[in-house]
Amino acid sequence: MTSDQEPTGSRPVEEIEAEIAATRRDLGQTVEALGERLDVKSRVSATVRAAPGRARAGLTRSDGSVRPEAVAALALMGAGVAAIIVWRRRLR
Repeated sequence: MTSDQEPTGSRPVEEIEAEIAATRRDLGQTVEALGERLDVKSRVSATVRAAPGRARAGLTRSDGSVRPEAVAALALMGAGVAAIIVWRRRLR
């Protein structure tokens, strides 16, 4: 390897070393980003933690009151589930 004072080709050694250090930093950041994207467990955990907030936002208005259409939709779903249960029991 050459000393720090000797130029390598047309570029000084310090410039090449700075470029190598920058490339290593970029590569490290890329590896970290890929690791985060491939960490399924933490991504699922984050999604599960965010779900109640998203559900609450869909059921309430900005002032915090419950949206009547959300209540009606939930009631219809409950009635549908009850109807399916009754229907299946009658088939037995």
